[in-house]
Amino acid sequence: MTKDFKQTTTEDRADPYKRWRYRVEQPYVLDVDQIEWRGDQPVALLELTRCDSGSVTPAYLDAIVGRYEADAQGRCARFVAAKLDIKAWIVLFTEDCTHFWVYNLTDRRGWWPLDEDQYQEWLEGF
Repeated sequence: MTKDFKQTTTEDRADPYKRWRYRVEQPYVLDVDQIEWRGDQPVALLELTRCDSGSVTPAYLDAIVGRYEADAQGRCARFVAAKLDIKAWIVLFTEDCTHFWVYNLTDRRGWWPLDEDQYQEWLEGF
């Protein structure tokens, strides 16, 4: 069965459900931001976070990792990635998507700074 109408707006049509669902703390629910696919195979789980700081410092990056480690989000992302036999990544990006930083959440290492072209190449490398 196909959809009769494909939405052309950027509206997150699931937002009302998410707001309703997230008001309940248990059981835990995880909103995976993206799973990259190549053909019919998943290749990477991406947790996206936008840079809200004027400068990205080691302390800023450490705080992001700390946030993923402090609650279940990091553990759940690693669990889902392991079940799919892929790695989980945190991707920090500027609002204009010209600068990116990637962190290997599965192996708990990284923060590689990439410009837009480098990030595109990184994605294509999966």
